[in-house]
Amino acid sequence: MFPKRIRILLVDDWDSIRLAIGSWFIDDPDFEIIGEACDGRQAITRCEALQPDVVVMDIVMPRMDGIMATKEIRQRFPHICVIILTMSVEYELTQAALNAGAYKVIIKGYDLPPLRNAMQSHAS
Repeated sequence: MFPKRIRILLVDDWDSIRLAIGSWFIDDPDFEIIGEACDGRQAITRCEALQPDVVVMDIVMPRMDGIMATKEIRQRFPHICVIILTMSVEYELTQAALNAGAYKVIIKGYDLPPLRNAMQSHAS
């Protein structure tokens, strides 16, 4: 029997960012992109419908930011892992994301290994 693929929901207000991150996993047999969202509100709705294993989410978005969305996702769906991506290295934002229930905070601009490793370490 094959190991379960990690099912990912990508959340970012920039289409190009979602496309770039999704392309990292396109041929990876361990991961499957099951959906996308462009803000925190949409992420919560998609979590309810799709039940991903991992949400990879931007921290700064319109309508509802990643911190507020993480808090609600973790309260409503405690089995879903949230990994925050951010351009900011501000301690306060990072701490707020972790306090909201994010598993990890990863700086945007890095490529696949840190993100892949975070998802696999949570799954094991």
